Amino acid sequence: SKAAPFDNDADGTGLGEGVLSFVLMPLRKAEKGNYHIHGVIEGSCINSDGKTNGITSPNANAQKNLILESCSNAGIDISDVSYIETHGTATKLGDPIEFQGIKEAFENEQKEYECYLGAIKGNLGHLDAAAGLAGIMKVLLSIKNKKITPIAHLNVVNELLERSETSLIFPKKSIEWAPKSGRRIAGISSFGLSGTNAHVILSEYKEENKSETEENENDKLFVFSAANISSLFDLLAEFRKRLQLRDYNLDTLLFNLKYYRDHHKKRIAIISKNKEELLESLEKLIDNKGLLEKRINKVIIISGRIVNIDDEILYNNNTVSEALDYVANKSDYTDFKKRERKVIESLPTYRFNRINLWARSNTVMESVDNEYNEEKLFNDKIIETYDRLFNLQSNVFKVIDPSYPDDFNNDLNHYCCKIIKRTFNEVGIFSRENEYYSKEELFIKSNFIEKYRKMYNFMIDTLDEFGYLIRKNDRFSKSPKI
Repeated sequence: SKAAPFDNDADGTGLGEGVLSFVLMPLRKAEKGNYHIHGVIEGSCINSDGKTNGITSPNANAQKNLILESCSNAGIDISDVSYIETHGTATKLGDPIEFQGIKEAFENEQKEYECYLGAIKGNLGHLDAAAGLAGIMKVLLSIKNKKITPIAHLNVVNELLERSETSLIFPKKSIEWAPKSGRRIAGISSFGLSGTNAHVILSEYKEENKSETEENENDKLFVFSAANISSLFDLLAEFRKRLQLRDYNLDTLLFNLKYYRDHHKKRIAIISKNKEELLESLEKLIDNKGLLEKRINKVIIISGRIVNIDDEILYNNNTVSEALDYVANKSDYTDFKKRERKVIESLPTYRFNRINLWARSNTVMESVDNEYNEEKLFNDKIIETYDRLFNLQSNVFKVIDPSYPDDFNNDLNHYCCKIIKRTFNEVGIFSRENEYYSKEELFIKSNFIEKYRKMYNFMIDTLDEFGYLIRKNDRFSKSPKI
């Protein structure tokens, strides 16, 4: 069932599953280490309901005191709290009691206030022991995006809520979150089944007296890498999107890309003087993906211009030399300790390929690392191998003397078949008896892209022709050869 916190038809919380983790450290330590700070825990409190009507019956007075003591521990006025992520149990009994506790807490100070209410359980259900962390995650994302979102499945507000003369608001649509007293402050509630209550005051982090070095118009080197070409271009697209949404200090950005990222075999180096040139370079790379896929590690981009490393570069300097060393896999920026530590920026993370990993029959698949995937699955190296096989199959006999023995043709085809069927086996295709697939199902299951459909058709036709597949009503199963 779905959870509908504070809705008039709410009939209980549906269960959900989730795993969340946060890195906590003292604020001064985080600032000294130049870490990216998502939010600040200002204060917290726990208490118990005490005697109530039953194990599932909460205590509004205890919840009121919980919020007020949390604000006191945080050293803030409750009227500065402009958003509360509620426990939102989504029950007829619990929702009105929680609402009443929040209302009494704000009215206790007898000051004007305006506070929006939210509940993540409408989206995720009840995550049990992780429910409170889910609320913290939502608040951090709301701070990051400066928006407050409506409660999912809240259509008609519970008629038992005493909403008269209150400034507690259920937003009907996503709204801009305006700061109070210069920053955004929220409270997060999480209640246990037996009457244990917890509340945390979380605030937006405001940097003080921290300024980056003024940027200049010198050449700046931005490096990107991935284990395969598909992930690399996905990463470039994500960076383009992020740069369009927010401003970065470019010196800090390039430092993060060099020293706070792993460096993989497929590499792109971009030399730009400013954000506009960097965006132009990313656009050009993404727009020319098809042409560049086989030239990765053989080009660098200078001020939006794609330059082949084998060509004579019009001007050469230390930045260009550094770029050439990087794409040639001669530099991994391992001298981190020699560099002055800069701010750790929040950047797009690695873009993994979406690949199905099927356990082989009668075996338990152990952990598969990236290098295994790189060598064994349908990555660019395998694609290049198939491409060569296809070209060999299509073109080699054009130059062979017609009198050449037919055995050569058969040997070559069987060699191709063995490579193809081995790779099929690696991704779990035809790993069990009596498996039948249509040609299209095999195409999808093999994770091929449309660009290689001609090559794929050649592979299936070759396997069929030389007895590696059994055809039955346009569906294929494996033969004893596989």
